[in-house]
Amino acid sequence: MDSGWHPEESWAAHAGHVFDIVIIDCTNGNAGTWWGHGSVGEAIEIKNRMLAEGTAHANTQFVVNHFSHNGGLLHHELEELLAGTGILVGYDGMIIEA
Repeated sequence: MDSGWHPEESWAAHAGHVFDIVIIDCTNGNAGTWWGHGSVGEAIEIKNRMLAEGTAHANTQFVVNHFSHNGGLLHHELEELLAGTGILVGYDGMIIEA
């Protein structure tokens, strides 16, 4: 899904819900945000905000996907950037068990 940072109306719609799995657009890799697409930095910010607002919990699985050449990173480089954040880097055929 193409999505940069969500508008406040979307954050408000999350209130009262708790998600077990969250998939986050990371088209731009570590190159920042443009054209309504997400980045590594935004993925981390989204996770932190969801945890702070209670719409995610300690066991929520966060996964980035929707990668592009615009981000300039290979899969293993994304994994290295996100190491220690608790955010997984998606891949074709990935299966997530809740």
